[in-house]
Amino acid sequence: MNERGFNKAHRLHSTKISRRMKDEVRGEAKRDTAVYSNVNEDGERGFNKAHRLHSPRKAMILAAGLGKRMGNLTQDTPKALLTVNHKPLIVYRIEQLMSAGVKDIVINVHQHREAFEQALGDGSRFNCCIQYSFEDEVLETAGGIIQALPLLGDQPFIITSCDTLTDFNFSTLMIHDLGEHLAHLVLVDNPPHHPEGDYGLINGQVSLEAKPKYNYAGFGLLHPQLFAGLVPGKRKKAEVFADAIPKKLITGEHYEGQWMNIDTPQRLAQAQGSTH
Repeated sequence: MNERGFNKAHRLHSTKISRRMKDEVRGEAKRDTAVYSNVNEDGERGFNKAHRLHSPRKAMILAAGLGKRMGNLTQDTPKALLTVNHKPLIVYRIEQLMSAGVKDIVINVHQHREAFEQALGDGSRFNCCIQYSFEDEVLETAGGIIQALPLLGDQPFIITSCDTLTDFNFSTLMIHDLGEHLAHLVLVDNPPHHPEGDYGLINGQVSLEAKPKYNYAGFGLLHPQLFAGLVPGKRKKAEVFADAIPKKLITGEHYEGQWMNIDTPQRLAQAQGSTH
């Protein structure tokens, strides 16, 4: 073969190799695209869903209540810092959230701000990050959440009171997928002081009419979109839930484990010696 023929054959062979390499690269790209944009039966991209489910979730602890039913016990000490077995109520919840994998916690506070900062600091002693949402006036649960949304971000977050003792496993809320819903509430059996209950359940959907009714445990998983369009200010959670429940935007579960509301001096005394 002369030089001209060799060069022509080399160019043709190189072109074939180049085309084959491009095809292989396109094939790899398509396979990668298939992995990262796998559309599941709900029409959601699988990669984004997996990323969302495995992303660390934040939590908000509600601690701005006045604790009036505690009487003189909360005159100089916020209810959240009252102790059971020498440990503040809110620390029980922080430890439970930490065990579940929560690293970022927002706490709304009204009175005794310095007491919270002195007792909890920035969270470093618990190996987490604590931020405070200070309320000049008590904004109620929903109002407090709305004010704290800039600290909570745009992903679902755990919401919890700090005046209950429970053995509930909060890690279930870390992995719960809301799907198209905007909230998931944990319900418990009605305590003696609230026998009428709050909400019923129909196939996992929270209902305002279904019987039997259960008591809202004070914790669950919320999406920030639940509060979309709501102006800042005083607002109760029941109003927000009552608007979303008929639209089938809130799911729930009935938890049958240990749960105790610590909202009176008598119940605080009963809780002493409890392991949860």
